[in-house]
Amino acid sequence: MNLNLSPKPNKYSNIIKNDIILTIYFNTLMIYYYILICIFESIFGILSYPFNFLFRTPYHEVPEIYYIKTKANDEIISKLPISKYKCPPWLVGPFIQTLVYYSIRSNNPTSFRREFIQMTDGVDVAIDIKDYKLSDTAPIVFICHGIGGGSDEPLIAKVSDICLEKGWRCIVYIRRGHQGTSLLPKTNSNLKPKIFPVHCDMEDMSAVVHHVNTKYPNSKKIIAGFSAGSNIAVKYLATAEFEKYKIVAGISLCNGHNLNDLTNELEEKRPILNHLMTKNLKNVFRNRFHEIKFLCNIHHIDLNIKAALQAKTARNFEFELLPIYGYDKTEEELERYYLDNSCCHVIHDVKVPLLSIENRGDPCIARHLSNYVRNAAIQNENIISIITERGGHLGWMEGWRQSWSVKIIISYIETVFTRAIVPMDDIR
Repeated sequence: MNLNLSPKPNKYSNIIKNDIILTIYFNTLMIYYYILICIFESIFGILSYPFNFLFRTPYHEVPEIYYIKTKANDEIISKLPISKYKCPPWLVGPFIQTLVYYSIRSNNPTSFRREFIQMTDGVDVAIDIKDYKLSDTAPIVFICHGIGGGSDEPLIAKVSDICLEKGWRCIVYIRRGHQGTSLLPKTNSNLKPKIFPVHCDMEDMSAVVHHVNTKYPNSKKIIAGFSAGSNIAVKYLATAEFEKYKIVAGISLCNGHNLNDLTNELEEKRPILNHLMTKNLKNVFRNRFHEIKFLCNIHHIDLNIKAALQAKTARNFEFELLPIYGYDKTEEELERYYLDNSCCHVIHDVKVPLLSIENRGDPCIARHLSNYVRNAAIQNENIISIITERGGHLGWMEGWRQSWSVKIIISYIETVFTRAIVPMDDIR
């Protein structure tokens, strides 16, 4: 489909311009507010440390670990560095933890190469691959990114470089409309294209994994998800043909599990993080605005673009997008959309070993949402759930550029790829 979608002056130009100005204004306010909170958390942590030490309640904590005792699980846990999370006094707060997470950098950064995979509706979805000089049979770590993200996220960049050093191919699934990808079909198709990416597109995910397996049929594979990507990964692992695709395990990091509860909590109690999630969603929308508008017009979808651009919360924004998603514009349908795109109802059905790492102090995720994986872990022998009190969102920083979770992730991958050589039933 060859189209000229260069921006032209229209009735939405001023709305977009005003929305960008307001976004910059609120971003500036939020940044100052966020920095003040981080400073307060650090000062409080340092000043209270002597008292914590005196009363033997230091900031080092033993994580809670939930799992069914089997030979396989005992073997895995024995090889993970999870005995204690050592949180420095100046990093005890969730906001400073999340901020310092962005300091994560690789010692030897390498570049991804991009490939495109055409979906059934004619739209190209991207995968970013890091596999310099690796054979076609090298093990694969397949990663799902977060909202508005991609392969340039700090944690993904760090983990992928370590994977390459250890001889594992890293493949990042780039969701529709993210990181410069188009929402327009490249070929004619009778199917209506998905005009804006939903949170948990199992059709796209399945097609991408199938493509990867076709290209690397003899490689063992681990499916990992970070932040919102963990929701996609877990939902896929509950339904995947894991034996056919040689999927040997999964990893879930900072998973909200239930998007309806998560967005309600953000709207009611967490304005800073609600603003951040809304900003990420609207950035994707603005970046692909002309494509979205064009697709809505040719498919006769009534989208209130002005209301979407002016939405102040994630729920308000996605409420306006319900017609694009195929739902009616009601609060009941918004809840149904979120639950349809959540892994909370299927996590008990995960069929391969799954390592979940959560913390109850995550500023993006309500404390009770970690209960989904905890409850699943005590019922499903495939799941190991690790939960701490501190750690921020994707953080668990033990100092500048030092992440406890990265050490666990790499140790888990190494352990699973090694034991995957032995039939699973032999070590249960």
